[in-house]
Amino acid sequence: MEEYYEIDNLSKSIGTPFYLCEEDNFIANYQNICQAFQSRYKNFILGYSYKTNYLPYLCNIVKNFGGYAEVVSRLEYDLALAVGQDPSRIIFNGPLKSFPDVELAIENNSILNIDSWYELDFVEEIAKQNPTKPVQIGLRINFNFSDEEGRSHIQSGLATGRFGFAIEEPNFSQVVSKIRQFPNIVVNCLHGHTSTSTRQVWVYEKITRTLCDLAAAYFENTVNFIDIGGGIFGKVPEVMKSGPTPSFDDYAEAVCKIMTSHSWVKENSPYLILEPGVSIVADSLSFITKIIDIKTVNNKNFSLVDGSIYNIKPSMHSINHPFKIVKEFKDDRQIVTNFVGYTCMEKDYLLKDVACEAPEKGDFLKIYNVGAYTIVMTPPFINSAPPIVVKIGDQFKVIRARQSFDDFFKNYLIEMD
Repeated sequence: MEEYYEIDNLSKSIGTPFYLCEEDNFIANYQNICQAFQSRYKNFILGYSYKTNYLPYLCNIVKNFGGYAEVVSRLEYDLALAVGQDPSRIIFNGPLKSFPDVELAIENNSILNIDSWYELDFVEEIAKQNPTKPVQIGLRINFNFSDEEGRSHIQSGLATGRFGFAIEEPNFSQVVSKIRQFPNIVVNCLHGHTSTSTRQVWVYEKITRTLCDLAAAYFENTVNFIDIGGGIFGKVPEVMKSGPTPSFDDYAEAVCKIMTSHSWVKENSPYLILEPGVSIVADSLSFITKIIDIKTVNNKNFSLVDGSIYNIKPSMHSINHPFKIVKEFKDDRQIVTNFVGYTCMEKDYLLKDVACEAPEKGDFLKIYNVGAYTIVMTPPFINSAPPIVVKIGDQFKVIRARQSFDDFFKNYLIEMD
């Protein structure tokens, strides 16, 4: 009941729906990942994946704990600078960078991971313009993740990943030859992020071992960073699990065992970079929406809320998130219902066919585990973006205001001459 009055009072001041930032979860996840890896390999860097949730409030937490920013666009790079991140603690990834992007990252001594040949052309031009200055870059490596039966474990079952440079010969030798034409180009990082369908430990073992082997074979005296990317599992709620989910310790034990036993690593002591996003931020936001109406159609129950599927799963996957109905008074009645949103799409189901305490108009629905990709991918579709609040002590602080009409349309031409 106390939670109901707290949410009800908050809704009266900022309206519904809104996101609630669970700051303690974010910090705990960050610290637990660092502890798992640093206890096994001292030279560890956590680069928080901005693309997963670039809420400046969270980016500031990472900076204040000494973490790095992992960005994949100039927008995110500029945000990292805006929150006060040291440019040398920015990891600039992604397949699309302009010449000014590459130039700025090199000038700022950021960790710049080159993805494609056209970016190497940019690097060559910068090296020509600055022949006496070291031009430090990283290389993103393309991985094949097929099992013994030939099944690909790349995201969506794709046979070939599209990112990075292939290491099969003669491809990689050509990359190395191109770089070595310029003695001031220094490869200081090897990057191996690959989105896989399994996220299992063996994926990260393969990435780690391959990157260390490549460093030893081609760049033994220059590579300072072994960057294995992100994508690891975090605390997955039971209702959302579809298979085994390794722990932070499981990943760390496997990866760090390779690092501590590899002869090149023993000789050079490079930094190990992990770029987590989902595993840190997924359970760091909840979504609060109000139940507007209850109805039954052809013996099927529907509970209309003032939120949308886009607010909690913009990828529109079918898995139900954990949730709670926040009521003023307990109701012992149990029903099966569908929580549906405000859009005009039939498929706008926030939760489908869930058994729960019978909802009533005016109750609140709290949906957990919505911190990953919601804020960054939710479109301004039909309604404006909801506010985000964080609880600090006994008070709530708005860390993103509700999008206004002017926010929404200020860049549009509205009046015609």
